[in-house]
Amino acid sequence: MCITTLCIQRKGKEYNIGGNFKGMPIFIDILLTSIGFATFSGCTELTIYAEATSKPGGWAGNWNSSYCPVYWYSETENTDGHHWHYDTDGVTPVIW
Repeated sequence: MCITTLCIQRKGKEYNIGGNFKGMPIFIDILLTSIGFATFSGCTELTIYAEATSKPGGWAGNWNSSYCPVYWYSETENTDGHHWHYDTDGVTPVIW
């Protein structure tokens, strides 16, 4: 089972994004400073691209309890296998 609705809170407002996220990339905006416990629980086929350069302090320690691949943003080359940047089109994620 995988989530069919993603709920994001931003500036005190709650947003629900519907859809089947199985196998789809998820982009987490750099402005998202809080993610709760087991947010992606049961979603084993997601790829997560975070615009943050590392896990923000407001994210729960086990926010990614399904161990989906997570890539952190880096404008400079970082070939450790855990970072990404935008392609020249400004849209497509590319893993360093």
